[in-house]
Amino acid sequence: MSPVFDYETISRNLHISRDVIGKFEKEAMNEFPQDNMLRELHILRALKAYASTRK
Repeated sequence: MSPVFDYETISRNLHISRDVIGKFEKEAMNEFPQDNMLRELHILRALKAYASTRK
């Protein structure tokens, strides 16, 4: 299944490490195990919030 929210490309553009992405993915999988779209949205929002704190 293709992603609804392309958080991987966005994370590369934001220069976020794979370790950080993995932590958000694990958290989202625990919170939304059956819903890919909500999981991707959660990861995307977490990445954007994380990036905003690094400015």
